Amino acid sequence: MACTTIESIDQSLDCTNPIGGIKRIYLNDQANVIVTTANTATWITTLSATSQFEVVEFRKNLGSYTESYTKADDGSIMYVQEIVIPIHGRNAAASRKVNILAEGQRELALIVEMNSGLFVYFSDAQLNSVADGSAQTRSEASKYTLTFGAESDHLAYFMTSANVATLI
Repeated sequence: MACTTIESIDQSLDCTNPIGGIKRIYLNDQANVIVTTANTATWITTLSATSQFEVVEFRKNLGSYTESYTKADDGSIMYVQEIVIPIHGRNAAASRKVNILAEGQRELALIVEMNSGLFVYFSDAQLNSVADGSAQTRSEASKYTLTFGAESDHLAYFMTSANVATLI
């Protein structure tokens, strides 16, 4: 039995540039996000929060996110979402901030700003891993590679730049 009517996807005449990569992320404790209006017709969500989102900036052309559809044998579905960003320059201040993100397996709300200018929202994400270190040679960067993960019953919702501006 079909749940929703299938709609056409026609990209043949789309003249937009499908530029990839992410520019920065904004994050907050999920508990601070007090309103989420998800519109399944436009696939845009609107948020408000009790505190501002914090920005995480990183070097150009190095961050990414992926979403993978998974269907279990019992018929349940989910999208496994992963956001990976590098933080260059290991130091005490950066280590402290990374440690705070990992404390208590905290649930995070993440807004990803893509290089295309679009914004994507991931709810209930967690910092799943911190990798890298000093590197081996002087020509390699010492860094942290942060991997955030989330699971959802749908692809991530997009947000308007006007809504994001109210949160940062």
